[in-house]
Amino acid sequence: MIIRQSNVLHNYEPFSKVTWLPWGKSLNDGQIHHLFSSVTDDDLINFYQALHRFYLDKFGNIFSDRVFVALDSTSISTYSGKLSNGEWGHNKDGDSTRQINYLHICDEATGLPIYGKLYKGNVVDVSTVQNLIADLAIIMGTQKKLNLTVVTDRGYDSDDNLQDFVRNGFNFLQRSCMKSKWIQDVVEQNRAKLVDDNSYDSYSKQHMYTTSVEYYYDSFPVDGKKKSNRDVINIYVHMYFDEDIYHNARSVAKKNTVDSRDEYNEKIRNLYATAKKDNTKVTPEMLSKVKLKKGMQEFIDSYCKFDSEGYAVIDSVAIDEHVKYAGIMVLLSDNVSEPREALFGYNCRRRVEEHFQTFKDHLNFNRAYASSDKAFKGKFLCQFIAASLYMFLERRIKEYEATDAARKDKIKLTNKSMSRIIDDLNTIMLTSYKGGYFFDEVCGKYRTYFNALGIEVPEAKHDYKDQVNIADGATDADPDYEAEDSAMTLASGEEI
Repeated sequence: MIIRQSNVLHNYEPFSKVTWLPWGKSLNDGQIHHLFSSVTDDDLINFYQALHRFYLDKFGNIFSDRVFVALDSTSISTYSGKLSNGEWGHNKDGDSTRQINYLHICDEATGLPIYGKLYKGNVVDVSTVQNLIADLAIIMGTQKKLNLTVVTDRGYDSDDNLQDFVRNGFNFLQRSCMKSKWIQDVVEQNRAKLVDDNSYDSYSKQHMYTTSVEYYYDSFPVDGKKKSNRDVINIYVHMYFDEDIYHNARSVAKKNTVDSRDEYNEKIRNLYATAKKDNTKVTPEMLSKVKLKKGMQEFIDSYCKFDSEGYAVIDSVAIDEHVKYAGIMVLLSDNVSEPREALFGYNCRRRVEEHFQTFKDHLNFNRAYASSDKAFKGKFLCQFIAASLYMFLERRIKEYEATDAARKDKIKLTNKSMSRIIDDLNTIMLTSYKGGYFFDEVCGKYRTYFNALGIEVPEAKHDYKDQVNIADGATDADPDYEAEDSAMTLASGEEI
């Protein structure tokens, strides 16, 4: 229902009346509220533990030997003042409302969900890793642990997070901020090798170079005390340089500076012309009062020098310094040694962005449709499952369209929304009777839908255990029709 039409749950009762469900009776609004209200934090943990066991049982070593997982968070806006996690924070949708933060981890290769969590809206990304690691330890328990490589963006870049990953045995692939001093030092030490023509990769169309550095951390930190940083591991620093981004950044900075210089110097010329007309002398004080509007004046102040007459002259060195790190990206990892593999792993983190888009846009959970905490956890769990199922089915369709069977079908499924596909499948009618049921004939595009989604074509079912072979001379003891209405029975007692 959430995927097809809406996550507004008062639509469930009419939906259940025309949809074949694994339970016999539909649920009314009160029953749904009671069901969602019964969901606790322990239930969420139990759900993720069961999900973890399922992955291990179904995929075995394929899933546990090495998994790249994407980690990110987003904000869910709320107008309610009664949700405990609703706080003022940096709203990623630009809404001027309280928000609840939502953290999600999924497998990059398949989009399969691993973990999801709601937390207070005023908590920044960089502060969430320590609690996340504790939650993952509970979910995995004493079972065989996944060999996770956690892929994060710059929002999670901090020394504390890096130390938490290392200390707890989690592999990481983390994009680093170029503002970090030690990252800048590593880049400057290897800049010549990074921009060398031999470091250019034709597949990614950028330069790449990797070096290994020693990273010091504290194995047993004590609250309130400075980290000892006596332990050391080697981590890989993958550096990437995109010439197009660099040249574009420099070109933009240069053009804006040239435009600002020309306008500034025009004012200086006018100042000299006025002084000459008035037969006065241009003083340094008069020159200091010449200003452009705020945006353009910043280019004069940052990237220009002044000659003896007060005219602005572009300082090319200042522009070069400003764009020095433009087009450069740095990824840090403790276990990914190849720059191509690291870049591929980082780019595939878009899986988590796709989940957010599905969760918030396609399934309309950009607003918390709950006024209090009573049923919110249950509603979140339902939304989490719906979004994960949506992504899983989308991935199956994309994989199917790469096959020869899809080319023969000549049906472009990726042009259809998931809700449209489900609506089409919903036109297949089910006829139920005593002892069984049967479906409309499934053919044409409907059979293609089932094949693409990896779902078996539905078949009729009948319970034959009480069937009597009339050919052997036996008779069926059950009446052909049992009238419940007296108007359907003749006075003689014979049934119509």
